[in-house]
Amino acid sequence: MFHPEVVKKKCEEASKKAGFKVWPQKLENSIGAYEFFQSITKSDGKKVYYQRGDEDPEKFEFTENEKKWISNELWMCRCGFRYWFYRYFFIKTKDGKIQRPEKLIAQTILLDILAELDLAGVPILLLILKARQLGISTVIEAIILWIALFNSGSHTVIASAEEEKSEQMSEMVWVGLEMLPLWMQPTLTRDDRKLGPEFGLIHSDILIQHGSMSKGISRGSTPIAGHLSEVAYYPDPIETIESSLIRAMHENPRTFLALESTARRKNDWWHKIWLKNRRGEATGYNRFVCLFLPWYVGSDKYPTADWLKNHPIPKDWKPLEETRKQAADARLYVATTPLLKKHMPENWEMPVEQQWFWEFNFVEASDDDAELKSFLAELASDERSAFQSKKFSVFAQDVLDRLEEDKSPKFQDYAILGDGIDKRFALEEFQSHSQRRIDVPWVTMDGRNLNWKLVPLRETPRDETLRFYLRVWEKPKPGYNYTVGIDIASGSGQNSTVYDVLRVGRTIDEPDVQVAQLKSPWIASPESPAFANMLGVWYGQYMSPVPEALMAPEVQIAVGDFISHQLSKLGYTNFYYMKRFDQRLHPNVKPSRRGWATVGWSRQMMMEAYEHAIKHGWVQVNSEDTIAELGWIEEDETDSGKVKYDHEKDKTDDCYMAGGIAYFCSHTEETIMERMAGAVKPKKVEAVKEVSDERESSEGYLNRLFQLEDKRESGYDDDGGEGTAYGY
Repeated sequence: MFHPEVVKKKCEEASKKAGFKVWPQKLENSIGAYEFFQSITKSDGKKVYYQRGDEDPEKFEFTENEKKWISNELWMCRCGFRYWFYRYFFIKTKDGKIQRPEKLIAQTILLDILAELDLAGVPILLLILKARQLGISTVIEAIILWIALFNSGSHTVIASAEEEKSEQMSEMVWVGLEMLPLWMQPTLTRDDRKLGPEFGLIHSDILIQHGSMSKGISRGSTPIAGHLSEVAYYPDPIETIESSLIRAMHENPRTFLALESTARRKNDWWHKIWLKNRRGEATGYNRFVCLFLPWYVGSDKYPTADWLKNHPIPKDWKPLEETRKQAADARLYVATTPLLKKHMPENWEMPVEQQWFWEFNFVEASDDDAELKSFLAELASDERSAFQSKKFSVFAQDVLDRLEEDKSPKFQDYAILGDGIDKRFALEEFQSHSQRRIDVPWVTMDGRNLNWKLVPLRETPRDETLRFYLRVWEKPKPGYNYTVGIDIASGSGQNSTVYDVLRVGRTIDEPDVQVAQLKSPWIASPESPAFANMLGVWYGQYMSPVPEALMAPEVQIAVGDFISHQLSKLGYTNFYYMKRFDQRLHPNVKPSRRGWATVGWSRQMMMEAYEHAIKHGWVQVNSEDTIAELGWIEEDETDSGKVKYDHEKDKTDDCYMAGGIAYFCSHTEETIMERMAGAVKPKKVEAVKEVSDERESSEGYLNRLFQLEDKRESGYDDDGGEGTAYGY
């Protein structure tokens, strides 16, 4: 098989069956014997036979030593794949030469993985994400042929994305068969270049199929081994692969299945099955073992000596910033990937030849977006960047990595109970009975007492249907203003309603901090006002002149109007009022649209401002959900030449929208302009000094009452109000 210990055990078993000690021969001895037998191999155009000199080929007989040699070699080849592969398997190179395979690094890594699985005695099921021309398909095709030759009763299958490509891939099998020594060649009972070979005397075959078939691969049969190439390009992989081939294969130690492909794009079937199995490796919920083989392990292919001769490295060449980043990412990936670290030189650095090769092709591909995407996928430094979206990601991976590193590791999840909140949101079985609960009281305009309670949870519910807890990274602090940005959904389990609470920096150079988030696909718009009210009162308790957080619900979509309308009726006053930033207001005319209105012009303006704030450190993002969404935000150029931000297909941007609304509504456009122009730089969040705890609740409450009275006397209705918050 694949592992030396397994091969040794197989040889011991074979020795008992053969009646002599089965023993590995030196490589040069096997090659010498192969050449000898080839020298006495003749053909009359119809059949191939052995002949010594002028002897009658019909009377040819092996000598006793030849018989012993052949018998030993057949047993050894059956016991160990590597033994057979490097002695008796041949490939056709691009320039038409027929030769034995070289020992390439990528192939050695693959064989090591196979050896580990073989030693564990488990089925070998692989997902192989790779660059082209690393020799991986060659090894796997050889394994399929080896299984069919030396394991009686083996039904195997090979396939590529299209019929023509499958036939091209199967050429490796046919070349391998033709180059076997005559004494090793099986009897072909099906010699069909489209269907594949069949070895009827040992009841084995290799079936050639393709990913564009109307029915699934190997449907109606039970293969023991399979190799599917370029699976990212199959039109219907769920039907072709999952529902057909995988279901037909019964997992046992003899099972071998390799699905391999270059990356095509993010969130396609290949990307999803890769992520699913990669995540499952830590918990055992992975069907497949994932193996990523980057281009730079093929130092003999990338670049070749001929390529360097045609494109010599310029004198005094200095790598571009993009090239240096690729080299750094590759170095980190090798250093943190045990399998690569094992086979690469100690403290490996990308050679200057490979850096020049990467940069040359990068510059060449940069003129066309589609070509650049393909290049970045093919020559990716790590598996995360191998999958490229059709559009360009707004946030680079290094920004996402920084956010992950900087986010607060400490948080507390709370259930929210109280007036206007349905009991199904209480999460009773998760409540902690030992931690302190937080009471949040409030008095409405008509004198009614409303009360809410934040109950700490002892653990976070894993069930997504119970996703309505408030995650708090930081409780309200005196001396700060807070904004609640809200993106409203229907509560039907599709998109999520998200409440994002932002602690606003007190000075122009102090960053904002995401201090709380409630994200739930199960909170409907009529149920949302109570949650908003509680958050506004709790986080606004230290604010003045009104002890209420700035409330900024999205109102362009009708479901967002519930919050602004209901809270206003109860006496909540500190709302963000939307204005047209491209219009000059007349004196004494104040904006009257309560909340954030998302329209074409305002959406892009807000999203770009939030993007700039995140990239340049003006906002500390603590939510894993928000950071995950940042990786899904893409930019596209419309036909009119305008840039548009949107989330990837089948993904969401609810957290991004809520956070962006909170950030944009917290600052004047002048502040954002100064920040975006780079006139000021953000301080480090941890360097910001704390302020003393001085409550102004009584004064704030009176101010709120007086403000409401002034509002009513002025004749404004519930849709009117002051233009900006915090007295800006």
